[in-house]
Amino acid sequence: MKLGVNTLIWGAAFGPSDFHLLPRIKEAGFDVVEIPIFDPASFDAVAVGREFDRLGFERTAVTIIPQGLSLGSSDAAVRGRARAHMEACITACGEAGISMLSGPMYTPVGYLPGTRRSRSEEHTSELQSRFGI
Repeated sequence: MKLGVNTLIWGAAFGPSDFHLLPRIKEAGFDVVEIPIFDPASFDAVAVGREFDRLGFERTAVTIIPQGLSLGSSDAAVRGRARAHMEACITACGEAGISMLSGPMYTPVGYLPGTRRSRSEEHTSELQSRFGI
């Protein structure tokens, strides 16, 4: 079994200024560190990957779709910007040696479309609840 910790405990970003946390994380017995990549343009993927390699950590990441973007938008430009954001996150993961990217990656957290679910969506939700999917 491997134990992991998410650095969101300490803040919404992770980079070289946070490296001082890693020895303590290692000493606490963690094998895997999950880091947030909410702004891939400001994420120093190479430095993070190098430091995690040096300390022997496996790594995963979590991301979100920022406000104003949505992969489910009816506006093609909004979908395109959301896709570009996700591509930048995936590229950053590759550069940092991150093995898994998770998170709510379709619309911003808390997004409500302003319309009720259709009968089809209600039926799908019932099936998901019933079968745990």
